[in-house]
Amino acid sequence: MKINSVSKSNRNGSLIIIGIIVFLTPFVGVQISEFNSEFSLFPLLDFGLSLKDYFTVWISLWGVVGVVLTLYLNHKRLSSYEKTEQNNRFAKAIELLGNQHTSTRIGGAIYLCSLAKEYPESYKQEIFDILCSHVRDTTSNDDYRVRYDKKPSNEIQIIIDLLFKKKNGDDYFFKEFRPNLSDCFLNGINLEEARVANAHFENSSLDGANLYDCYLKASKFKITSFKNCQLMRTRFDYSTFYNCNFEGIEDMPSFNFSDFNDVDMVNCEIGNKGVDFRGVSFNRTLFDSLFILEGNFTASCFKKCRTENSTKFENSYILGVDYSSNKEIEQILTESINAPYDRDIEDISGFEKDLHPTVKSNIDRYNRTIKEKYKRTKR
Repeated sequence: MKINSVSKSNRNGSLIIIGIIVFLTPFVGVQISEFNSEFSLFPLLDFGLSLKDYFTVWISLWGVVGVVLTLYLNHKRLSSYEKTEQNNRFAKAIELLGNQHTSTRIGGAIYLCSLAKEYPESYKQEIFDILCSHVRDTTSNDDYRVRYDKKPSNEIQIIIDLLFKKKNGDDYFFKEFRPNLSDCFLNGINLEEARVANAHFENSSLDGANLYDCYLKASKFKITSFKNCQLMRTRFDYSTFYNCNFEGIEDMPSFNFSDFNDVDMVNCEIGNKGVDFRGVSFNRTLFDSLFILEGNFTASCFKKCRTENSTKFENSYILGVDYSSNKEIEQILTESINAPYDRDIEDISGFEKDLHPTVKSNIDRYNRTIKEKYKRTKR
């Protein structure tokens, strides 16, 4: 840095010397011509002007150059000062984020986000990565995991809100970035209506999290725990699940009205007390080594889905399912019902507006078919 400053100073000095030489050249030429009449530099430069007019124009021109140069140098000096001030504020915010007191760290996180909004080109990406790293480092601590095993700390929840939720009309300020939330302990985190697209959740825990209407498009979940999550209307388009745990603890895990478009569900076990897939759209979804116990697929839709390696469903509800010619899925789900028509008909009258359009257009026909079969088995 010091070498660069010296080099820059030398370059500026050379330019100043050259400028002085150019400015003084006509004056020197006139003085030489007075002593040597055979030498005259002036006629080459006067453009037909008298000596007085020529020097008036020459001095005025260089006066303009001087004003412009002064303005430029002042602007450069001011920009340098502002950049130094920005860096000082950034360093102060980082210092606050590393403070031992929780309230101070929260203030540091809020201050960093305000800097990202004030100077997005300079700090936005860097601040996003720093805050994600802070979440990873904080939640990977064993003491933190013991103390906040059911609900995140206020500090972590606030940072997650700053990163992934709408704030004061900002419309998801950091939405273009890819969050790395691997090895995070986020049990009980509230991600309702959050946007966490293109995220990595490897070896992370989201037990008891509220993911209602959360946008998780194109995210990767590997060895991720979703025990007892609220997953209604969650968007999983183009996401991948490997070795994930959706096991219910007190209530059945719910994927109500979620979208699984181009999703791979590999080696996952979902539900030990039932799992709710009502109104879900499965489009080009791969079920590989998947086990779903007591899945409620009422009014769900399957399009261009595939199964591999002993995918198994047990004790499923299939009222109003639209298989869209997915014969393999239809066969697996139909065979998974122990008492196909000796159950109460599922009442879906409360959420017709939330149904997938394809399901909605076919639901009445399927209901009539199921009810007719139900009546025949009761005779």
